[in-house]
Amino acid sequence: MLLYNYLIKLLLQIMKKVFIISAIILLILLILTTYILFFFPTYRIEILHPADSSLIASDFFITVSICGKPVPDILEIKIDENTIETIHLDELNWNERNCATLYNFKIDISNIKSGNHILTARVKDNLLPASEKYSITFEKKDFKPFEKEADSSEISKIESFFTNELPDLIVTLNNTRLRHPDKWTEREEYKQIKDSVFNYKIPISVLERIKSLIENIEKKSSPKEIKKEGDYLNIELCNNGYPFWTLMYEYRFDRGDIASILLTYKIIERMNLEIEGMKEQAYVLKRLDNINRVELFLGKQINETPAAIILENKIRELSDRLKIIYAGRRIEQLRTMRDMLYFGVPVSTLDFFVKSINSEVEQEMKDTSMQKYNTIEEKLYNMCKKPTVYHELRHLEDFKNGIALSNTSRIILDNFIESNPIKYHSIDNYIEYEKFCYNSIVDINLELSAYLYELAYASGLRKYLLIKLANFILNKQYINTPEHWASKAILWLLARKNNMTDKNFLLPNQYINRDEWKEILIKLHGVNNKKLEQDIRDIYVDEFKKKIF
Repeated sequence: MLLYNYLIKLLLQIMKKVFIISAIILLILLILTTYILFFFPTYRIEILHPADSSLIASDFFITVSICGKPVPDILEIKIDENTIETIHLDELNWNERNCATLYNFKIDISNIKSGNHILTARVKDNLLPASEKYSITFEKKDFKPFEKEADSSEISKIESFFTNELPDLIVTLNNTRLRHPDKWTEREEYKQIKDSVFNYKIPISVLERIKSLIENIEKKSSPKEIKKEGDYLNIELCNNGYPFWTLMYEYRFDRGDIASILLTYKIIERMNLEIEGMKEQAYVLKRLDNINRVELFLGKQINETPAAIILENKIRELSDRLKIIYAGRRIEQLRTMRDMLYFGVPVSTLDFFVKSINSEVEQEMKDTSMQKYNTIEEKLYNMCKKPTVYHELRHLEDFKNGIALSNTSRIILDNFIESNPIKYHSIDNYIEYEKFCYNSIVDINLELSAYLYELAYASGLRKYLLIKLANFILNKQYINTPEHWASKAILWLLARKNNMTDKNFLLPNQYINRDEWKEILIKLHGVNNKKLEQDIRDIYVDEFKKKIF
């Protein structure tokens, strides 16, 4: 009996200890669970650049947004299943806002084969075995322009085809679709010209690319896919040594109308230039088609097919206008000057702008580099071409290597976010808006870099180009575009550098009216040309932490 009582007592003691230990373990598990649910770092990660399904033909920069605190330890980048970058994030902060942190760096794909690939960004935290990841797809295409010399007879046939037959097909396609929205592809007038074009005797590889482009237009593929078909065509042309280029635009209007515009060009000049140790290509293009569309740009960087394109006819328009200001009669000078401005000024101010521009042009005309050109027209054309080329080359270099977020772009980002009146119903809603703001700032940042670079290389034209920047600010067509904000930033930075204002033109509570911008422009035209150049170079260093060479 005594033994039985002893065993019962011992069992109760053991059960009591087991209960206490179990209670302690459960309490610890509860605390850990609570910590994980409410305090442990969780992240939302997205790839902002490049866009999903991008066509890429060179190294490029990737922009990753990570939402969550604290900042995770490691960002791992994979292409397919291969890790190509492992970044310690505490060494790479690009920009931090209330919710998200942005990281921006180069991706080297020189050893990646052509074809479709999956790009994955994954964050890791040393406290968590699990990780968050985000993936996009991209297609790599080899771009090896003019490694082979094309047959002259084939070049001649393509030039005739791009001048006549292909533009006629594009015009007929749009007109037929507009007049007969239903079953327009079956209309006889369209089928006849399409059959004629598809049977034209040009290299079959080029013709197949054109067929694929037209088929995608007919079946109403997405604008992104149609644009990609145009890029495939350009790669096919250049890789086979054919000196031609196309620009494809697919417009989808709210009322349901569609316009498919394919502009055709011949490459009349190929330049291999070096920028910051990188060799880049720039092509000067001469328009071939007679389609009634006017380009709104002088040049364009092609990220998908890494080259900078410069439009000869638009540079010519710019230099012809400059020739009137420089060598025209006074009445022509004043009329041209007035047409360039988006605000009214008296004749005395028009005269002031003309004299300011001409003084800088005249100084550049005396430079030894101008002596190889025989006429005023040649000198002015090449004077206008050079800064445009460097603007686009800057874009290409920034596309391949990435670029730091400038101090001024951070101010504009604050403007975008803080001036928005939307009331957010959820954190996801807020994150989506911040994502929109970040994407906008990436574009503004790139234009700020390119326009500063353009101005640095614009010997003889800086005063002329300042008026162009003022137009981006005051012309309603450009409101809130990257060009608009980059121009605002440059004129404000130059004004501040020369003690012309104590306002911050970029803050949401600072309204700058037309007269104030006009006053700033007039004052900047009074700045010494050498000082203006040095100011621009100093601003670039301040904003992007690197020099313009």
